[in-house]
Parts: sequence; C-alpha cells; structure tokens
Amino acid sequence: MATVNLTTTSSNFAQAVVDAVRAEVIAGLRAGLAHLPPGVVVPAVHQKGNTLTARYTRFNDLAEPAGGDALAGPDAYLLVEGTPPAAQALGESFDTLLLKQYGGLVDFSDLMDAEHPADIGKTFSERVSRQMKAVLDGIAKAVWHGSAASFVVTSTTIIKGDDVRKMVALLSNAGVPRVGGGNIDGTSEGGEGGYYVGIISPMAAYDLKAETTAGGWLDVARYANPESILSGEIGAFAGVRFVESPKGRIDVAATPDTFKTIIAGANSIAFGDLGTMFLSYLPAGVATKDDPLAQKGEAGWKMLAGGAQVKLGQTTRFGTISSTSTLVP
Repeated sequence: MATVNLTTTSSNFAQAVVDAVRAEVIAGLRAGLAHLPPGVVVPAVHQKGNTLTARYTRFNDLAEPAGGDALAGPDAYLLVEGTPPAAQALGESFDTLLLKQYGGLVDFSDLMDAEHPADIGKTFSERVSRQMKAVLDGIAKAVWHGSAASFVVTSTTIIKGDDVRKMVALLSNAGVPRVGGGNIDGTSEGGEGGYYVGIISPMAAYDLKAETTAGGWLDVARYANPESILSGEIGAFAGVRFVESPKGRIDVAATPDTFKTIIAGANSIAFGDLGTMFLSYLPAGVATKDDPLAQKGEAGWKMLAGGAQVKLGQTTRFGTISSTSTLVP
C-alpha cells in the first residue's frame, strides 16, 4: 500500500488542511448561520463574466381568490362540463444581486510550525473556517437590516409576547409563507403549519424567555423532534423559532441600547456564492525570494459573496430594550 506523506511541508498536508477548512465551512452553512438559517435562504450563483453578479430563481405564485370582503372569488375557478379550464403558467423569474470579494491572510513562523506540527493544520482549519462563517453571517446581517421590511417597530420597553404575536399576525395576513409544513410540537395538520424564523439578541431573548402567558416560551429541550433544531436555535414562541445571535444588531445611538429582532418567512433572503471559495495553505520551510530563509508560512481564503432580500417587505424588524440593558458594556 502506498504511503502518503503528511509532513507539514508537504503538498499532501497543505491539501488536507485546505480540504478540512472547505468541509468545515460547507458543513456550517448547511447547518445554518444565525443570519442565514435553513429554509430562509435562496442560493444565488455567480454569473461568470457578468460584472460580479449572482443570479437566483423565483417561481411566481398562481392567482388565488381575493380576500377581504370579496365572496365571489372562487367562482373564477368553476369548471364547465366537458370543457377543460385554461392552463395557468407556472412562471419563473430571475433576479440578480451584487457580489463583493472578501478574504483574509494568516502567517505563521517556522518555529511555530516546528514546535506545534500537529496543531498547525487543525488550528488553521478551525480559526479560518470560523472567520469565514462570521464574515458571511455579517454580510447577511447587513442585508436584513439594510433592506425594507414589511413592518418596522421601535419600542422603549422590553420585548413582550404580544410583540411577537403581532408580528406573526402581520406576516401571516400579508401571505408571507412559513418554513416547512410541520408544527413545532411534531404534529402536521395535513401538511399545514410551519413556522417563521426569528433572529434575536441574547439580551432580548432573556426577556422573551420569561414570558408566562398561555402558550409561552418553548425551550428546544422540549421539542418533539430535537434532531431538526436549527443551528443556534434556543426555542420557539407563537409560531416563531428563534435563533440567538450575540452579534445581532444593537442600536447604540438609542438610550438605553435597542436590540433589533428580525422575523422572516421561507425563502426570504438570497445569498451566494459558496462555489467561488478559494483556499490556500503555504507551509513554512519553503524558501522564496521574499522569504529566503523559509521562516514563515502563509494561509488564506477568499470568495465572492453577497445577499439581497428576495421580496422586499416580507420580513418584520422591531427594536426593544432589555431589562439587562444597563449591564451591557
């Protein structure tokens, strides 16, 4: 059997490190980041040669009977005996978003490589993948808070259960689709149900967890299907599954600080493109013109990334203070 050389100066080792970082980032994105939870994200693909743009697909909705006081809407769908109805087109549309290039470079000395050979690859993989995921999450955070929302509310009180219920009612009344077809308690009601996704600061979450009204806070430990927990999910309230983000937006210009909470429906943010990820690992011990004594190694990453709300106005954003605001440094 062939022996594979995995010394820190070998090309095999460098490739192993690159593969480890790539796998870690992909696994993290599949599990979901705080501002990119599964079910909410529509993937966008870089269009090569098209000035740093990515394209994503939207399937158009079919016509439905009007709401409100209209009662005769369903009559438009009455069938005439022996006559097939006119076909409806399941149309699609393509939208684009702008991409920017992001990246980072890390260097390390030959002494570090010599003294910690087993740790270099592992440490680089963990640190770089964590940095990449944090950058991507930050890009998505800027999209959520920089785009129009259906309903924007700023309160001078702590978050209350009624705030969440009101936002859910507004989204539901606007026809914003939920994620999934099953309920949090494990029931399915014929494929109906589903949930909205909330992105909340730990400080606001502290107050919401104390909600004691009927049908109050449901901790993830009490979920009927704990295997389906979102990455960073802490619990659910009023049909919203909340993901906690310590890097959620805080309005520090307000007094006291205002913590911004996002509630969104299915397929509400387009994001890409993971396929543009490039990773490099150059071990110490290789002499170059700029490093004639081979005293340092370098590693880095870059990718094109960007996001956009799929349909403007299909999210809610509200700011509240926290009972612990005075403790925030």
